Amino acid sequence: MLDVVRIRQQILGILFVSGLGYYVSASRAYLLFRSMLRLHDYERAKSILKISSRRYTISPDVDSMRCTLAIRDGNLNYGMALLNASIAKGDQRAIELLLFRKGVRPRDLAACLNVLRAIADHEKVEHTLRCYALIAIAYQVLRTGDRQQARDVRLQINEWIAKIRDHPDVYSCQQPNRKNTTKLFVSLCTTGYHLSMMLDHIDDCFLYWHEASTLLARIDYSRINPGAGLRMTSNLSRCLALGALLAPPVEHEALSRRLQAFDRLRQSVQVHCLEQDQSTSRFYDENRPQENHLMLLDSLQEACRDLMSQELAIQAQARQRYAKLINHSSSSAIREVILNWFSRHPSSLPLDHSIAMMDRE
Repeated sequence: MLDVVRIRQQILGILFVSGLGYYVSASRAYLLFRSMLRLHDYERAKSILKISSRRYTISPDVDSMRCTLAIRDGNLNYGMALLNASIAKGDQRAIELLLFRKGVRPRDLAACLNVLRAIADHEKVEHTLRCYALIAIAYQVLRTGDRQQARDVRLQINEWIAKIRDHPDVYSCQQPNRKNTTKLFVSLCTTGYHLSMMLDHIDDCFLYWHEASTLLARIDYSRINPGAGLRMTSNLSRCLALGALLAPPVEHEALSRRLQAFDRLRQSVQVHCLEQDQSTSRFYDENRPQENHLMLLDSLQEACRDLMSQELAIQAQARQRYAKLINHSSSSAIREVILNWFSRHPSSLPLDHSIAMMDRE
């Protein structure tokens, strides 16, 4: 199905260019432009812009195309001027492309960070987009290993977490994927703990585990947008699994109690998100979830269970799996921080403590 959709989009792009855009509206041309970016066909995207510029001399759609490609090509003065003009008019489509299509960002890292920072700091940009810009900055910082930037970005992320925690819809947001406050909150927590791990501040991860645990205890999955609820499952699972790093040695408890958080999450997603999503065929093509979220949840649950094993070989393998699964950035430095933490705390029995605290909420 997805291949058919992609082929259809490619054919429409070819027809538009070969027909010089006749009988196609500016809005339709813009949708084709976005499709070419999604397919990483940047040359055809440029052709669509060139033709559209001649056919529609004054058009917000064309301005958005110009802005996107100017910034991608490194023409930042021109591109940012167009971006600011679009923001002033309430058009934030170019921002969405810059945030969610990595291929349209400037290839130069410093330029990319400057663009993302301008978005994150712009008070007229929607708060969800500002936060996702900050998240994008954080993952760039994780790549570069700049510790001072990591501290600065983590501080801003914590400020946004505090703001969004009090948002009236944080436990039942019905907005779709990228506008969903609940999903954004989980993404911020995930990014925050990655930065803490990069800084080798594992203890600071307690904040993000606590926020995720509180969210799971209070979220109303029957009301939340099912697509967003499904998509945030992987990151929420990662945040909950932080309990495996945080707790001191305590007495053993029943396995079902240790893994209760994962079971609760899985059941909620299965009933209120996955089944409804499949029955309505809500997602397709670019909107279809790209991860098997429940598979990751199950893998994390299994790794956390094996961390409790009395067999050292099983426990050692579980630590390797856990370090890989919880590390969404695939940073080798973060992986080493996690493994080093386990080596310094060989007797930790984390999930007992984590779930016990969660049940007392």
